[in-house]
Amino acid sequence: MTINAKQCYLLLFKNCIDQMGHSYYCVESATTVPGSCGVVQVINGINTGVGAKILNFIPVSQVGAYPIPPEYSTRYDSGYYGACCDSKQYDCINGACTNKSTYNTPGLYQTLSDCETACGTGCSGKCISNSDWAQIENLSGQLKSRNCS
Repeated sequence: MTINAKQCYLLLFKNCIDQMGHSYYCVESATTVPGSCGVVQVINGINTGVGAKILNFIPVSQVGAYPIPPEYSTRYDSGYYGACCDSKQYDCINGACTNKSTYNTPGLYQTLSDCETACGTGCSGKCISNSDWAQIENLSGQLKSRNCS
């Protein structure tokens, strides 16, 4: 009996209208077959019908484990599929535990439970500083004004 474990894949893509981006997939297998504008995604052996000019699936250990080339680091994203790609570290931000990959924070807590114990109401444990949070909010505000289409 063969048991296929889920693997995290970083997808680097250029879609049929030349928009480039990246995404993560937590699946047993990911590959491509020839398609109308280039190639089509095949996930877990099933042809999804989702086509693109370029689809490169790169096996990775978790989100952020592989440097994303600048041309693919746009905010254009085809989605995020599966928890096995999550980095399992958390930070307390404004009283809530947040996966470190959400805002590229340091990941002070190794488990969600540890974070929740320390974070509590008002973030009583190790927290992101007010200046770091202000920077996150500032960058978020800048991204809202970008036209990524």
